[in-house]
Amino acid sequence: MLAFAVGLAELGRQVMEGSRDPDRPTRVRLPGFADAVPIADSFDQLRHNFRGRYAEHLRETLLVRAVSAFESFLLDAVREIFTVRRDLFHRDEDISLPARFLLGQGSVTSIASHVLSKDLRALSSGGFKRIVGYYKQRFAIDLAACPVSLSAISEVIDRRHLLVHTLGRTDKKYRRDHAVEARRVTVGRTYFAESLEALRQAAAWIDAEGERLVRRPRLGPSATPSLTRITYHVWPRTRRGRASVNLDYVFETEDEIVSLRDLIVSVVNEGDRHSLTLRGSDAQLDAYWRVLLWLKERGDLHGARCEVIRRPKRGPAGIPKTVLEAVETVLGGRTSLPQGMKRRLAEKHGVAAAVVGRAVDYVSFEPSVQELARYEAWLHERRWSADTHISLARQFGIGITRAQKVIHVLSSTPRELRQRAITGGEQPQHDQPSPYSDEV
Repeated sequence: MLAFAVGLAELGRQVMEGSRDPDRPTRVRLPGFADAVPIADSFDQLRHNFRGRYAEHLRETLLVRAVSAFESFLLDAVREIFTVRRDLFHRDEDISLPARFLLGQGSVTSIASHVLSKDLRALSSGGFKRIVGYYKQRFAIDLAACPVSLSAISEVIDRRHLLVHTLGRTDKKYRRDHAVEARRVTVGRTYFAESLEALRQAAAWIDAEGERLVRRPRLGPSATPSLTRITYHVWPRTRRGRASVNLDYVFETEDEIVSLRDLIVSVVNEGDRHSLTLRGSDAQLDAYWRVLLWLKERGDLHGARCEVIRRPKRGPAGIPKTVLEAVETVLGGRTSLPQGMKRRLAEKHGVAAAVVGRAVDYVSFEPSVQELARYEAWLHERRWSADTHISLARQFGIGITRAQKVIHVLSSTPRELRQRAITGGEQPQHDQPSPYSDEV
């Protein structure tokens, strides 16, 4: 639109100077067209279209994209919760699967992926109301408690549907559901701004609820035991030895039959050496190691050794310290990373891009001493719990990561120093110790 405005201004200058006929049609060259395409019969029509139709069409296009991004976010949130809290998807219902699929795949992961894909397909075709019911039933997240009303979100989604399929012409269902009589809907400036803000607020609230959900400890028999990562370096010698590093290899523990595919994290093959990084319970990893030792004794392997992978040391807000240090170095006092740097840092440190984003938010957020005083006064009146940072974020609207930094700063900075900064160097009358521990 900006480039078009510049072109329109140039045409206007030519018309004013008399070098261009105002009734001359305007044409533009578009990719894929051999000849220029007419877009207006005269300069006045072009100016009218630019001030009205083109801006309206652009708002409609952007609204369609925004709603599609919102719906995609709702489904991506389901997928992310599934990877962390698979226990929430346990339900007593039959799932029909061919025996060829079960035995041929040989992987619990493939079955879980099939169940998730089935749910996502149903949600994608079922509409917003079905997603609302799914969130409430499966995650106990009631979207009706969102700061944006469900009716407002539904109206934006329904309007998107009309814009895509009927060019904005309304039907009886839309007029009945939203109590309107208009035969056609458009996207005005005010409606466009309010709709984007409503979708943004709803997505932020759902994101906070999802983060609270994945952080909540699992209860009952569905809780997953702590898992360990071990890398096995194997040098096969025979066909039996090579089979032991195949992803379809199956071995036994005392209580179960395990497929190597269910434990695999990564595989690196360098010449005769196969390096497999597995993640599983101690019983599963010990059983596989015993298999490798047995094959080595039989002569099926030239050699085998293993090494335990230590978890990276975590810093504040659960972010690896190496990531925090790298982000702080790259930022250098700025508040955002250069384009493409988030992805490169994520790949270098083996974390998700979202973790790097949280590190940027954590490093760049510097609360003033006055703000810290407000946060401390509010926290001092409340009983400490594991979800205190979530309550703080909701109370002041500062985001989960920033709330964690506030608590970290309060626990690591002596209260006397903060009081001196506020009073300009005067000694406080009551120097009470901070009620927060260093374990936050």
